[in-house]
Amino acid sequence: MRQWNDIFSQLENKDVARSTHLSSTRFSPMLPLTAVIAKNVKRHRIERDFSLAALAKKANISLNDLFAIENAHMRPEPEQLLALAKTFDILPSVLLADE
Repeated sequence: MRQWNDIFSQLENKDVARSTHLSSTRFSPMLPLTAVIAKNVKRHRIERDFSLAALAKKANISLNDLFAIENAHMRPEPEQLLALAKTFDILPSVLLADE
C-alpha cells in the first residue's frame, strides 16, 4: 500500500500531497489526479460501450463507487484501479495518464 501512496503523492499537486494524507483526500472533488482518472475511466467505458452498471459488475465495484469515481468525487482505491484496468484490458498507468 505504501507504493500506491507514493505514486499518488508524486502525481498530485505537491502542496496537497504534503499537507494531506491519501485517505483524507479520497473524497475531495476535482483534485488533479482524481479528475484525470475520472476522465479516463469514463472515456474507456464509453469506448467499450459499457453502461455504468455493466462496468461496475464486470469490475466488481459498487455502482455508487463507480459513479463517484467517474464524476471525480472519489479517487479509486488501488484495488479498484487495478480491477478497472483489468476490465478494460489496459495497464493501470493508462488510467493515471493525463492525455
